[in-house]
Amino acid sequence: MAAQNDPSIDWAKLERLFPDLLESPAERRAGFLDRHCRDEPALRAELEAMLAASERDSVLDHMPQVRAQGVDGTDGIQPLAADTRVGAWRIVRMIGRGGMGEVYLAQRADGGFAQQAAIKLLHGDAARHAQRFEEERRILAQLSHPNIARLLDGGLHGERAWMAMEFIEGRSITEHCHSRGLPLSARLKLFHQVCAAVAHAHASLIIHRDLKPSNILVNDAGQVKLLDFGIAKLIDPNVAPLPTHTTAFTPDHAAPEQIEGGQVTTATDIYALGVVLYETLGGRLPWSFGDTPLSRAIDRLLREDPPPMSGAATEVGAGAVPAQELQGDLDAVVARCLRRLPQDRYATVQALQEDLDRHARREPVLARQGGRSYVVRLWLRRHRMFAAAAAVACLSLLAGLGLALWQAGIARERAQQAQQQAQRAAQVKDLVLSIFREQDPLSRGKAENRPPAKIIGEGVRALNARLVNDPALHGELMDDLGELQTNVGDLQGGQQTLATALQERSALYGNDSTQAAVTLRKLAFAEQLLGRNDEARNHASRALDIWTRNKQPHSIEAARAKVILGSVLVNQKERDQAFAFSRAAVDDLTRELGPNHPETIDALSRQVRMLIQANKDKEVEAGLRNIIARIEATEGRESARLITPLTTLGWMSLGRLRNFDEAEKTLPRAIALTRRHYGDRSDRLAVALTHYAVLKWQQGKNDAARAFFAQAGAAMPDNGSTILSMVLVNRAEFHLDMGEFHAAERDYRRVFDFKRETLGEENMETWLAASLWGRVLAREGKVREAEDVQRNALAQLSRIVGADDYTNVTAHFTLAETLAFAHRFDEAADQLERCLALIARKHSTSHPDYLEAKELLERVRQGKPPLD
Repeated sequence: MAAQNDPSIDWAKLERLFPDLLESPAERRAGFLDRHCRDEPALRAELEAMLAASERDSVLDHMPQVRAQGVDGTDGIQPLAADTRVGAWRIVRMIGRGGMGEVYLAQRADGGFAQQAAIKLLHGDAARHAQRFEEERRILAQLSHPNIARLLDGGLHGERAWMAMEFIEGRSITEHCHSRGLPLSARLKLFHQVCAAVAHAHASLIIHRDLKPSNILVNDAGQVKLLDFGIAKLIDPNVAPLPTHTTAFTPDHAAPEQIEGGQVTTATDIYALGVVLYETLGGRLPWSFGDTPLSRAIDRLLREDPPPMSGAATEVGAGAVPAQELQGDLDAVVARCLRRLPQDRYATVQALQEDLDRHARREPVLARQGGRSYVVRLWLRRHRMFAAAAAVACLSLLAGLGLALWQAGIARERAQQAQQQAQRAAQVKDLVLSIFREQDPLSRGKAENRPPAKIIGEGVRALNARLVNDPALHGELMDDLGELQTNVGDLQGGQQTLATALQERSALYGNDSTQAAVTLRKLAFAEQLLGRNDEARNHASRALDIWTRNKQPHSIEAARAKVILGSVLVNQKERDQAFAFSRAAVDDLTRELGPNHPETIDALSRQVRMLIQANKDKEVEAGLRNIIARIEATEGRESARLITPLTTLGWMSLGRLRNFDEAEKTLPRAIALTRRHYGDRSDRLAVALTHYAVLKWQQGKNDAARAFFAQAGAAMPDNGSTILSMVLVNRAEFHLDMGEFHAAERDYRRVFDFKRETLGEENMETWLAASLWGRVLAREGKVREAEDVQRNALAQLSRIVGADDYTNVTAHFTLAETLAFAHRFDEAADQLERCLALIARKHSTSHPDYLEAKELLERVRQGKPPLD
């Protein structure tokens, strides 16, 4: 499309023509353009481009409808007469009408008690709106809050749907504030009521999508009532959404993603709240377009930030809060609500309210960025008398030449700091450019697909070569890059980079510094993913100890350390302590970040994994569905954060829940999202593909299962992830079921080699893997080799955990199988008796492990080998 300042286009004419062009039948559009754009090729080209763009779901699809808001489209339809009965209500008078129907004031007519209501009556010929009308009624039925107008009744009047809502006598929030000249504090109290209503809707998984002053009424008592959930969105993965092409909204209050036809989330309501707050305090809307054509107005909305609210208040004058009261913090709070990208706004309505509370207490607001000078200014405002006295003392002590020298010293120090910051910025710029130059295909010998892990690894090497003279910056960037390596799946690389960062930052700031604590926590996470639970527990505990000693035991960083400790401890069978850490982390993050913040949701996800290990399947399913709904509400249905809960729900559905239909629906979606966000090689993709392969195997679709197992193997990155073991074990069991012993043996051997390489020979998991490898060797006919592997594994396990530890059950059982295959039944029986004794110490004789070992013992005593 043309630039919006193209002088060759008559933009006002384009604005007039485009709605008519859209409404013209396709076969007549060329003639329309011939008639109206003769000798104006640029105008025609722009209209054709807009027409092509209208095939997408954008605001231009709906421009005629947007322009038609408020137009009476009810010609020929007679309103209901006074005293007409609608259900239990008697019509008093019509108080509004529109394209969908009319709104009437009504009174209760059944004599039970006096009550007024606002009845919304749908036109009989407005069938296209019936679905939305019914959705509004269903949504209102779920909401019960003092600041939301209540649904009272509903039904059919003839063939016309209706619903009765609480009748609110009041004025819009802006009219109420401006007409009364309310002070700032009173306006913010009203806005807090609005936020409370919207937060309640969000907690009920409902997005309003049309927040504006006319939908927010204030009665004479100062109580806010939120109205009109007619286009609200119910965030429920089990409910089909309304078609996007029927979606309406008010453009003055619409978020950029609504205008562009993008995903609507709770962040959309937060944007609208920012517009309402701007209008309530500043006296006008953030944008003033006048006669600007709609297409140009939309372009400004999508590309520019609105002017500060305080500037609008200066222009408006009467009705607005004085500009000096809005400058600074409140300008920053509103600006954060109005950020163009949803993820840059407040994460929750509660977070917005908390920042307004900080402003009221004259504490630093999170919306505003700034260093120590900003915090100092706020401190001075809170303690004016002390600051004034201190200023007088300073002036007395530092008068004359001494003050001048002091100021000169400060100026030199600031200049030096600025120079150092400029040098550091230049160094970082050079580093980043060197990394990106490495990706330039013109500078490389051949085309190469370079995954993120490889690019970040090259960044680490470039960092080590270029920033050796600035240890503080080097350590900080190593910390950041190590975390990135971990997050993209390069676990070995991330662990090594973070270990180096920890060494450097500890040497520079001290072993008990907060800088070291941050890196300790990141290192612990990488080690946990690598299966190094002891190291992860040690480093996460050290991090938490540092935050506790620094009197920040409930900070975000402390909560992050608790999350890791919970995950590690559950792996180490210390479940009570694990759940205690997990619950504390969720509480801390909910308080600091809000219930729907990504980190809070991640902590809940880890808690679900702990519930999985505790075999609380129903709680797991409910928790996963709750997490999925929260993410979809805040980040949309395409969020990368949906991958893990969707994959886990698919795994639970094909396994413990035995709901293959749910697994068939969930796993393909997880696979598609993973490919979109992580490409064709990632441990996340390998997990989802493996689960889907198992589903096909259990459905008896063995060819499909084989294909998906192959895809899972190809998706595994070369990064030492513990996921490799899961993929290989499932694939090996599939091969065993197919009688493909050689392929199964090859996979189990890779599991053992991987465990020995990543965990070492002092870890019991290494030798459990050896026992299972020996089991497959025996089935392949390599009985002598199998026995050697398994006896060595049993000896190593007994040395590491003790001969009486339950872990030895697997080693005794698999060795017994091998001995029975060799027809050495007495030796096999001896191993099984030891196995049964260990099981009996922990479980009853009805436990599946005990019954399986007992069944094999009976076969062995009869001189029969194990069943394949």
